[in-house]
Amino acid sequence: MYPFVELPANSTSMSQVLMQTALYGYVLFNAANLIGDGAELLLLVPQYASLVGSIVVPILGAVPDGMMILCSGLGPPEEVQDAVKVGVGALAGSTIMLLTLPWFLSIITGRVSIRKDGRPNYVKDASDVENWEKLQAPTCHPTKNGVGIGDTIRKNAKLMLLTSTTYLLLQGSCFWAEHTEPGEIAQQAKMENPFAWAGLMLCTAWFIFYMVKMLRAAGEADGQVQDKIIEKTVSGIEMGHLSLRGAMAQFAHSSGAQKFLKGRLEASLLENSETKEEVRRMCKLLIPIF
Repeated sequence: MYPFVELPANSTSMSQVLMQTALYGYVLFNAANLIGDGAELLLLVPQYASLVGSIVVPILGAVPDGMMILCSGLGPPEEVQDAVKVGVGALAGSTIMLLTLPWFLSIITGRVSIRKDGRPNYVKDASDVENWEKLQAPTCHPTKNGVGIGDTIRKNAKLMLLTSTTYLLLQGSCFWAEHTEPGEIAQQAKMENPFAWAGLMLCTAWFIFYMVKMLRAAGEADGQVQDKIIEKTVSGIEMGHLSLRGAMAQFAHSSGAQKFLKGRLEASLLENSETKEEVRRMCKLLIPIF
């Protein structure tokens, strides 16, 4: 028997909040795993493999967030306002955490010394190979340490800044309404409604722009993307999710791969970059299996 402890009056509500938080985290964790597993299975379809990471996964990832906001807006009108505050607050908090915490950790763990020419110290210095280190003292300097930034990160950062205009549009109208009509909730809502509709149309426009941009980028997938697709294909064959014949179906209409399989691939054909890339992908798929 445990000794009786008198709990404070608000302990029940606090325990309910903690239980709901744990349940919400558990559901999101499992939902994220299911989305990831399903996306990896879609990588086994060669025709759509390049579209999975660029279009399918972002859309599926937005479904739980959208459902959370939708469910927050259901119920009696007098309770919806507080429910939406909680839903939007949880969504904004999780998004901010995903943007800031991994970025901070990646900079801290991946930082190297910055050379005098402004380049990160990833490559050994030929003049002093024995004493070369990626991170030299001082190890936590705001200008002498850092990480290298690729073109992909630059483009994504610019895209994030552009799409943040949807937030600035609505938040700016809220500040304006609060300053113009302080304390008048109904009047403030009337002033903010046109900006809310404009924000909705702007969000839709940015979403369409993002989909078109990702669709074009999927058609220009680089070698790293193709290697990732091949890696998942080999893993699917080993786990029995895909047969070798099904994996090789993507090369059925490839003239270079067909000649290679029949032993009639001439060295001159490899001068064609497209044929050479097809044969390279096919070999990377077959080598781990045989």
